Amino acid sequence: MIKKIETQGHRKKKEKKRTYMGLIIAAILVLSTVGFTLMQGYTTEEKQGYNDHVFIKKGTLWQTQVDNNVIETIYLPQEVENITSKTSFIPRQIFTNKIIYFIAKTTEEKQASFKLSKYIPGLRMQYACFPGDNTTECQELPEKSCENITSDSVIIIIKDTSEEMYLSYVNMTINETLILNQTNQTEPIKNNTKIEEKYFLDYSINETRINYFPGCLEILAPKEKFTKTIEKAIFIMFGIIS
Repeated sequence: MIKKIETQGHRKKKEKKRTYMGLIIAAILVLSTVGFTLMQGYTTEEKQGYNDHVFIKKGTLWQTQVDNNVIETIYLPQEVENITSKTSFIPRQIFTNKIIYFIAKTTEEKQASFKLSKYIPGLRMQYACFPGDNTTECQELPEKSCENITSDSVIIIIKDTSEEMYLSYVNMTINETLILNQTNQTEPIKNNTKIEEKYFLDYSINETRINYFPGCLEILAPKEKFTKTIEKAIFIMFGIIS
C-alpha cells in the first residue's frame, strides 16, 4: 500500500488543530476547577453556638434542632437575652392533648400566635376573647381568661403593648372608681355598681413581658419587639435559654 505523502502545509494544519484542542481542554479544566471552588464557597454554612446548641444559617433564618424538633428563628438566643421574662421555664408537655386558646386580636398578635403554634403540641388551637369583650370579632368566639382555665385547656395571651389598654371585665362590686373604656376615655362609676364579668389585663405602655403560670402563658410586647419576644419564649420552651 502506498503511504500518503503529507505536505508541510498539511502538517502545520494538523499541529494548529491539536494546539486549539489542547487550549479548549485546558480552558474546560480551569473553568471546572473555578466552578467547583465557587460551589464549595456557596455551600459553606455559617454557624453560631449558644450553650450546647449549634445554630446554622439557612437563608434568612437560623436553624437548630432539639430532640426531633427543628426550630427556625430570625434572631439568635444571644440577641434576645435582654427581653424581660418573669419565667425561665415553660414546660412544653403542658400543651400536649390540650385545647390551646389564643387571645390575640390585631394582625401582628395573630401572626405571633401562628409562629408560636408551630412549636406547641396541642390537641387543637383556636382564638378566644376576654370576658366582656363585645367587639364584633368576639361575638362568636369563646370567652377565656387565666382566671377560668379548665383542665383540658391552656390560655395564651399575646398583647401588643404599644396600644392603650382596652376595657375588659371581672365579677366585682366597685366603689367610686374610674375605668378605661373602649375609646380610651374615663367614666365615673357610681357607688356599689355591679360590673358583670370584668377582666383587667394589667400592663404598662410599651412593656415587654413573658410570664407563665400553670395553664396560662402571657407574651406582651410593643410591635417593634414582638418577634424577639415570641422567639425568646420559644427558646425558653425548648430549654435553649433558661
